Amino acid sequence: MKKILLLAILSLSIETASSQWMQSLVDVGVNNMNIAHYFGESNLYFYGDINNQLLLSEDNGKSFININHPLGSSRFRITTYNDTTNILTPQGSFVLEPAFFYISTNKGTSWDKKYFYDSNGDTLTSISTILFTHIWENGKGLLITREKNNFTKNFVYLSQNFGTTWDTSFECNFSYQNSFIDPSIMEDRLVFRSALFEQKIFVLSDYGKTTEEIILNSNDPSRSLNSMAFKDSLNGLFLIGGDIYKTLDGGKTLFYTDHPDVNIARLSYAIPFSDSSVGFYYGSSISSGGFYSIDDSDSWVMSETKGISYQIFKNSEIGIASIRNSTSEPFLPHYFKGNLLSMNNISRSNNFIKTYPNPSNGSFTIELEESAKIQIYTTTGTLVYSGILEPGVQNISLPSLTSGLYILKAYSANFQQFSRIIVE
Repeated sequence: MKKILLLAILSLSIETASSQWMQSLVDVGVNNMNIAHYFGESNLYFYGDINNQLLLSEDNGKSFININHPLGSSRFRITTYNDTTNILTPQGSFVLEPAFFYISTNKGTSWDKKYFYDSNGDTLTSISTILFTHIWENGKGLLITREKNNFTKNFVYLSQNFGTTWDTSFECNFSYQNSFIDPSIMEDRLVFRSALFEQKIFVLSDYGKTTEEIILNSNDPSRSLNSMAFKDSLNGLFLIGGDIYKTLDGGKTLFYTDHPDVNIARLSYAIPFSDSSVGFYYGSSISSGGFYSIDDSDSWVMSETKGISYQIFKNSEIGIASIRNSTSEPFLPHYFKGNLLSMNNISRSNNFIKTYPNPSNGSFTIELEESAKIQIYTTTGTLVYSGILEPGVQNISLPSLTSGLYILKAYSANFQQFSRIIVE
């Protein structure tokens, strides 16, 4: 069983165990700073929705300096592959010349304009709009564009050398430009909402070489996929309408997850912590906020962290957030002071069930702390076992199961828990 993450209750106004959010020092005027990123070993970045100001911190969010950049008020995406080198790409804007980006090798002190070239040294001239760009630390890059003279076609270009050249163009069927906002970015994988108001995700794996469209199987297909959060390629959360669903297989199977009766607005990115991760949601920005575990055990932790527009953690001690205290105030950068995992007011996720051996040949043992209903599903959602088990040690034998991954759901009036079992 994976180590279970302990989640802390945060407070903006009351210091609990000396862990809290503190307002960062910035050298710019009052503006809404709505998007945060962490890159490299020490650099943290914010950029805002007013004139797209770019802020850089080198002290874990305690202070930010304004970075002059050549894109002015145009939307952009920043990518870095070490602490000094940044790539700035215009996003969503109509390209009036061959597509370009800017690169800085001195933390934004100066910027050099570069064009998107293919391996023959020719510029990519067919691009009408740049929808999304990303470059991983190993130099592999992905560029999604809309083509000139045919706005219904979107193409993917791949780079192997930090964006020096781009090749391997293929068409992808994203039907709405907003599908490219805030994707879940993993080690070699991107997950987008594939169309607004539809329950679809579009997955690009192996740094964009493999694509897959997945239709989500929620309880109500008429509701919208509002947002999502992944901790890795298999484990994630989806907010559909006002309901949260959990996946253990990359979105192919969804499980409805009970949650407190709060006004959930959206999910944000998963927060990585060494060998464990959490996803978190925030509600209406001034009135509610909280955390939710997406490990094998499910546990809600209601937080006093209110007014957050965007939040991201490097680890349990270093994080930045865009926070405001009232609807009349702007969102401003804050840094986290303390340790998220060592605060007094903590909610522990309990292991109500243990399953072993795992993998197995279809015969395995279940240990329960209390009686519960057990259901086992295939990754396509087919129920292959259902039964009520008493507390203690129980043996399950399912010799007809074929080799593969299965989802085990255990629940009672007091708990609900999911886990993966593998049959070899």
